[in-house]
Amino acid sequence: MTYGDEKAFRAWCATAEPVTQPGLVNLHCLPALLRAEIQWGLHAHAQSAQHSEWTTNGIRNLVRYCWRGSITSLMDLHDADFKDLTRKQMDSEVRKIIREIINGLRCVYYSPSDTKDAGFLETDHFGRRFKNAQSNFDITAVSQR
Repeated sequence: MTYGDEKAFRAWCATAEPVTQPGLVNLHCLPALLRAEIQWGLHAHAQSAQHSEWTTNGIRNLVRYCWRGSITSLMDLHDADFKDLTRKQMDSEVRKIIREIINGLRCVYYSPSDTKDAGFLETDHFGRRFKNAQSNFDITAVSQR
């Protein structure tokens, strides 16, 4: 490969999206934490008996959205201030994938005491998951600590 201006070529390389190949999702352009979260999410999704369908294009759209938005962690998308913005800029499949991965990562990012302060209980912390239910329960309506 030849080029006349190395600086311009390197700038283009830093901003160009990866080439799409059938059946392949490229995570190399993402920050390490985000890449690990998505890889873990893909693994957990494949292991789960009850999960929604994720398409390769949906996963690529998630990667593209995170890359374009300079997202460093999926937990950044969990922020309440960010929710309205993301609804306008991403499709429903990407939101579904993010929601499923974040739900699985709650045990990693929140300790049992942190969950109470955040307004929910995470049953996976206690080794229990109720059939056909999420592992977290909203407790913000409970008036007592």
